[in-house]
Amino acid sequence: MKMTKRLKRNLSLAGIFLLVVLAVLIDLPNGPDIKTKDGISEIKLHLGLDFQGGTHLTYQADVSNIETADRSNAVEGVRDVLERRINAFGVSEPVVQTSKVDSNYRVLVELPGITNITEATEMIGETPLLEFKEQVDPEAIELTEEQKKEMSDFNLESKNNAENLISKINSDSISFDEAFSENEGSDLEFISETGPYADFYSSLSNLKNGEVLDTVVENQEGYNILKRVDDRNTEKQVEAYHILIAYKDALRSEATRSKNEALELAKNLRSDFLLSSRDREDYFKELATSNSNDPSVTSNSGYLGWFAKGDMVPEFEDVVFDMANSDVSDVVETDFGYHIIYKKDEKPLSEIKVSRILFEKKTKYDYINYSDPWINTQLSGKNLDGASVNFDQMTGEPNVSLDFDSEGGDLFADITERNVGKQVAIFLDGTVISAPRVDEPITSGSAVINGAFTVSEAKLLAMRLNSGALPVPITLISQKNIGPTLGEISVEKSIKAFIFGILAVALFMIIFYKIPGVIANLSLLFYALIVLAFYKMIPVTLTLAGATGFILSIGMAVDANVLIFERVREELRNKRTLKDSIDIGFKRAWTSIRDGNISTLITCFVLYAFGTSIVKGFGLTLGLGVLVSMFTSYVVTKLLLQLVSNLKISKKLWH
Repeated sequence: MKMTKRLKRNLSLAGIFLLVVLAVLIDLPNGPDIKTKDGISEIKLHLGLDFQGGTHLTYQADVSNIETADRSNAVEGVRDVLERRINAFGVSEPVVQTSKVDSNYRVLVELPGITNITEATEMIGETPLLEFKEQVDPEAIELTEEQKKEMSDFNLESKNNAENLISKINSDSISFDEAFSENEGSDLEFISETGPYADFYSSLSNLKNGEVLDTVVENQEGYNILKRVDDRNTEKQVEAYHILIAYKDALRSEATRSKNEALELAKNLRSDFLLSSRDREDYFKELATSNSNDPSVTSNSGYLGWFAKGDMVPEFEDVVFDMANSDVSDVVETDFGYHIIYKKDEKPLSEIKVSRILFEKKTKYDYINYSDPWINTQLSGKNLDGASVNFDQMTGEPNVSLDFDSEGGDLFADITERNVGKQVAIFLDGTVISAPRVDEPITSGSAVINGAFTVSEAKLLAMRLNSGALPVPITLISQKNIGPTLGEISVEKSIKAFIFGILAVALFMIIFYKIPGVIANLSLLFYALIVLAFYKMIPVTLTLAGATGFILSIGMAVDANVLIFERVREELRNKRTLKDSIDIGFKRAWTSIRDGNISTLITCFVLYAFGTSIVKGFGLTLGLGVLVSMFTSYVVTKLLLQLVSNLKISKKLWH
């Protein structure tokens, strides 16, 4: 069916009416809210700091570890991170800017509408300062001749004292207990063959309880006189291999097979092992190397080494500790997939309780400043591309995986290469959260933080790191609430002036243009309703600059109507009918309105794209107002004029 002009006009009227109803509902102070997937989003008019007050925070940036030429860029990086975090909380039109006072760099934050300082500081949060540091290398320390002599003399004296005392104990001139008391001895409690005092364990393993070792044992701490006090057997240790068959949805799995396919493969491998006549350990290692999805299988053939209870996931331990030596398990399921376990051996974990008398010695370590035994590397949070939560494949414990940018990946590779066999510490906000030992250079551009996290702690850390790691640490040095900069009285007077100005314009339009003036006022009312609805929906923060943009756009909307009406009057003076005059007048006026508004929109775009937050607000409100005014001037005003043109009295009221 062909659409007639009358039907088209009626549909247009219905559409405008619907827009008016929606705009009024949104503009009402207690209007409806929006339901989103994250909950209920409140629709309200957001006022800027100059209208409603807020919180002002001042942060001091610590740039002492940054090269002088790079300090300004580092502080700008802090500003960008803070602004991104604040925006994520939906704070309207915050002001985040940097300043330099003498040699001090500061970041100033203004949060409109946030009057609770605690809420403001929590909102910004403790964006973590992520740093990677390496240990001070004692071998790299160059001692002075005086220090070398001091160290040598001290150690020689300690060694002589220890040897003299052990001679007296061996000759029964003095008992160990008497010497222990006189020389402030200490108890090491229970030590094992795998612990930090494995050398002591080895020396004392052939003695009986209560016996004293007849020689002095030297270690890193000094010269030790040792007594075996007691012994005990703790839970057993197990030595085992395993084959992991992962599937698509298993934890940390890259496999594509289904769960049923993985189970079937695991059963077949176990069956092959049981039916084979080859050496059990060698054949199991071969099967593991060929089939296991454990990432480390290529280097260890599925070997897990010696471990005690608590080192593996519960499902794994429940099986392996009850197995016989040289036995293979049934298929065991964990979160990582299906396991086949070969138990090689088990042994009790024996421990010895030790008392010792220590004569300390000095090493290069004594000339290290232990208030800060770590030195900075160039790798920090600024090189972080992203963080995610993962789980250790054997223990199931959560950790945080870090991915670096290209520069960070190269730096991390260099750090791990020069620290093989040493520790590299990961600092978060000045605290060591992980200090793993580097076994080999890591060139993948990623790292893992192990910090005995809970799942929620790991997720929170990953979220905080992803939201922006600060390139330099900051300290809050000033915080205060500030009231509206315009003042309540000034705001009230400004609103009254705005209302009187609008009324004066409306009265002028009615007196000068009669019926078209009434229509222009209705169009202007429609314009105001739509713009206010947009302000609440986007939302736009109404600052003094934003309000200026809104008022200026109203003037441009009135100006467009004046252009249209004057063009229509010209056509009426040329003896055209009212309907023809309206159509021709709109066509001739439109080019001027369009060109003038496009130039204004270009200016608004430049202000919004390259200006600061206040200038952005002006550009946004003005640009939005211009777009809506073009619609109301050409569509709404034209439609209403066409409706009244059918009235007999309307033509007379144009003059």
